[in-house]
Amino acid sequence: LPDGSSPLDLVGEHLRVFVAELTWHWAKQRGLSYDAAKEARQLEPNREDFANLFNAQTFEAAMVARGVACEACPRQWESSTKSGEWIPYEPDLSLRIDKAHEQKQPSISVRMGPKSWTYIIDFGKMVQRNPKTGQER
Repeated sequence: LPDGSSPLDLVGEHLRVFVAELTWHWAKQRGLSYDAAKEARQLEPNREDFANLFNAQTFEAAMVARGVACEACPRQWESSTKSGEWIPYEPDLSLRIDKAHEQKQPSISVRMGPKSWTYIIDFGKMVQRNPKTGQER
């Protein structure tokens, strides 16, 4: 997908690939070609059989296993601004920070902001540090 694709487009693409993978798997189990399985999965009584493989639960489990989604909502990490306001990190960055924290890493280096500034998230001190200026919040 092109850069800047919406989350909905991203999920749709993963869903398309997941259906294709399950169709291939289902075809192999039944000795069918992929093209024959694409048609057969939509006919009775195959629809219910295919739905046992392809459903919201199996799609979610596959996305969690592939690291595309997370099983439980992680903590939302935030940073304090100069004015004392708390601003949440972007979801993907917050997830990276949370994983590093869960793995007991002492810190994590991240890039963020409009100019892709580097910051160190120090879990021991629970601060965000700009390594160039040394400023901590």
